[in-house]
Amino acid sequence: MSVQGRANQARNELFTFPASAPDSFPILLTTRLCCTALLAGEFVLADWKKAGLNVESAVKRGIYTVQQSLVVKSIGKLSGADAGKVKSSLRAWLALP
Repeated sequence: MSVQGRANQARNELFTFPASAPDSFPILLTTRLCCTALLAGEFVLADWKKAGLNVESAVKRGIYTVQQSLVVKSIGKLSGADAGKVKSSLRAWLALP
């Protein structure tokens, strides 16, 4: 999904909560793979094209909420394999069993 950010810049992010919720739980994506070191639990999306992204992207750590009114549009949907990796990463980041 794209989110309207500061200075009217849109940013692609993953959302883990249903669109019907008043707030969403976005996960940051980066396309700067050449110069961004990935930390534990961060990974490059295997099926980024299937997800509707224009360029190869990686999931980055960072947890916050955003109001649904800031969501500009839905770009696509993660593959089952990438969604499973996101779920595992969230559990690791939050130290959940």
